[in-house]
Amino acid sequence: MDADLDIVRLPDVKAMTGMEETTIRWLIYTRQCPPPAKIAGRLTWRRSQWTEWLEAKFAEAEAEASQSSHAA
Repeated sequence: MDADLDIVRLPDVKAMTGMEETTIRWLIYTRQCPPPAKIAGRLTWRRSQWTEWLEAKFAEAEAEASQSSHAA
């Protein structure tokens, strides 16, 4: 299967992120995470969507840490 179409479901996202289902559903509701597609009644994403989202979160955290270390 093409890497861009590597499909993940909610249990996979839970395993990738370490977040609980309720947290993921809240992020979906508040549009703070990649938007899911509903396939066969299931929430699904491309694995690459979550990988990119996680990389962006790490980059934000690193930038914040860098700024706060310069302020001290």
